[in-house]
Amino acid sequence: MNKIAFRELANSALVRFIVGTALGLAAIQHYYAGPVDPAKIALGAENTESQESWQGHPITGTSVRAIRAVIDDLAGSLAANPQPKTPVAIWLGNSQLHAINQFKHGDHLAPYWLIEGAVCSDCLLPLGISLPNANMQEQYVLDLDITKRVPVKVVVIELCYDNLREDGLRDDFELLINADLRADLRRSGVGQEILAAWDGRTKVDPDAQEVAGLQGFLQRPLETFLVTRLGEIFPLWAARPSLRGQFLDDLYWGRNWVLGITPSTVRMPIVSRYDRNMRALDAMLANLARKRIVAIGYIAPIRHDLPIPYELTSYSRWKSEVAALAAKYNVTLLNLENLVPNDQWGSYHKSDVDFMHFQGSGHVLVADALRPTVFRMLAGEH
Repeated sequence: MNKIAFRELANSALVRFIVGTALGLAAIQHYYAGPVDPAKIALGAENTESQESWQGHPITGTSVRAIRAVIDDLAGSLAANPQPKTPVAIWLGNSQLHAINQFKHGDHLAPYWLIEGAVCSDCLLPLGISLPNANMQEQYVLDLDITKRVPVKVVVIELCYDNLREDGLRDDFELLINADLRADLRRSGVGQEILAAWDGRTKVDPDAQEVAGLQGFLQRPLETFLVTRLGEIFPLWAARPSLRGQFLDDLYWGRNWVLGITPSTVRMPIVSRYDRNMRALDAMLANLARKRIVAIGYIAPIRHDLPIPYELTSYSRWKSEVAALAAKYNVTLLNLENLVPNDQWGSYHKSDVDFMHFQGSGHVLVADALRPTVFRMLAGEH
């Protein structure tokens, strides 16, 4: 091959494509840090997502799929024993409920301590139902689903101001949305808005993410076969969900670095989302009142050794609105924002202050603070 022919070959589109592809794959392989759960990324390096069980049964769930498994397990037990002696308490929260900062051996989550510190081991079954950054719309939908499937006596609601900036339902609520749940959501104005937003966007089927748009077509089984086989042959292909999560996390932290956003940066309310979440809380409390289920709400703990990342006037107004809703529906409301001492909090990455997640001892304090009220309400002492 003469020099001219070699240069023409080297400059051909095919060669450039092959070289570019090889370099790109090498760069991706170097970038990929290994399997990652996108839901855990925001916890940072210092926080550990924990799971709890009691008497051989799971009592915490931190994703829609895990929550469904917890409720399925309880429903199966109830099918064998339709008249349970142990009252069920649902504890709705965000990652504060399932994360432990600077985890140490022997640490447990607050739902575990709630029953472990009780006078008897079978007088309560507390189920910790939490999602990272859970907003009140998601808590409302979870409440509707769970209280319809199992006999709940008490619902404990963690009330976190920060999550009023979140909106809508995450994709894996596909596992719960069915005809019965839709009917329940249509009973409230905000429920209709949640459904309209859900139906108006492209959703991902968690059980068939790659081929969700091909349901009912012959192409679906072929695509499923190809996706499965490629994942078996090329590890990077199978790792695409983790790569996407890692990339989005890097974009998130990169944006924060460029804009100078830190955990201490004051979060201003997003009015439309705030309004929708507060109406979802109203609808949830109305549902519990209608079903005669005892409700206990608490203002989530936050550290106070530094200025909190909330606009104080809006934060105070929100607490007043929550108190008004509690009075409207005869809900017991506790303010636990100052409960956990400053030395029992931590950080995200050793240097970033964490205002949301505390150490294991903080979980004990939250459980101890709630236990007297939970058992008093179970005994019918309002």
